[in-house]
Amino acid sequence: CSNLTSITIPDSVTSIGSSAFYYCTKLSKISFEESSQLTAVSWNAFSGCRSLQSVDFSNCTTLSSISNDVFYGCCSLQSIMIDNNWFKSQDGVLFVSDMASLLVYPYAKEGSSYTIPSGVQTIFSGAFNLSTSTGDGTPYPTTPKLCELIIPTSVLSIQSNAFSGFYGKTVRILAESPIGLSNDIGLRGALVYVPKGSLAAYKEAAIWKDYTLIETGAE
Repeated sequence: CSNLTSITIPDSVTSIGSSAFYYCTKLSKISFEESSQLTAVSWNAFSGCRSLQSVDFSNCTTLSSISNDVFYGCCSLQSIMIDNNWFKSQDGVLFVSDMASLLVYPYAKEGSSYTIPSGVQTIFSGAFNLSTSTGDGTPYPTTPKLCELIIPTSVLSIQSNAFSGFYGKTVRILAESPIGLSNDIGLRGALVYVPKGSLAAYKEAAIWKDYTLIETGAE
């Protein structure tokens, strides 16, 4: 599919399989027929689609399953649009319908700072994939604009490798008590700011203690 630039998914299609459009690097537009019966988008379906700037799932009212690595390597992606019984987007960011879980933050979303909405409880694995190169080290033609991420007190769970490409970026955590972690979440090299008076607790907490921790107000 190296020369594919646009595609309209017929309403008869119920699922997009794993790696269906893998590294279709010129694909810039995907549309879905109004009566779309799509229910699932599988692993790596659009991975490596470097020219893809936005995806509008608004016609996909039956879409109930989106793999969290569907847009890996989509380094021009600025927004994802959907609002059905299973998923919702806000400012181009993909969430589950009740906004309790953040699924995908688009790589090229506008804005240098992003505050996760209050009420989000879980950040999914791969949600903030901002790596600037492919697995073999080949650099992407664009770099992410996000420099600062603010995580509210409502977040109770962060899945493994929720973040990548955060070297030198600022992460501000508002929770005074460390969120329990069982695996690396990908913040090595980031500057992780924690609330005043909570630095000692974070330095003793599993996984957190391995990151660069800074107490807010002590810069």
